[in-house]
Amino acid sequence: MLVGAEGQVLDQAIGLAMYDPGRYAELGREASKQYLPSLLSICPVEWSDRRKFEVAHMILAVLRGFLVDRRTSGDTAGVAAGFEALVRALDREEAAPE
Repeated sequence: MLVGAEGQVLDQAIGLAMYDPGRYAELGREASKQYLPSLLSICPVEWSDRRKFEVAHMILAVLRGFLVDRRTSGDTAGVAAGFEALVRALDREEAAPE
């Protein structure tokens, strides 16, 4: 999802938004929003719209953090470990009652 050209566009938009929020914050927000429909679609259908919204936004924020970390530190092992922890957290979220 956040790899290849799409990932580069997103990390550039995030970088610009952090560098000059007054000028580029909207660009960063809009670049990120393109991933929300995909993230919402993978949530269990029985979840409420609010829960889907919360989880999708949490996933997006974490993935943006991984993207920034990978680009700025080059720590692919740390990002991979964090991703595994995210998967475990999402498994617990999916098992939790509404």
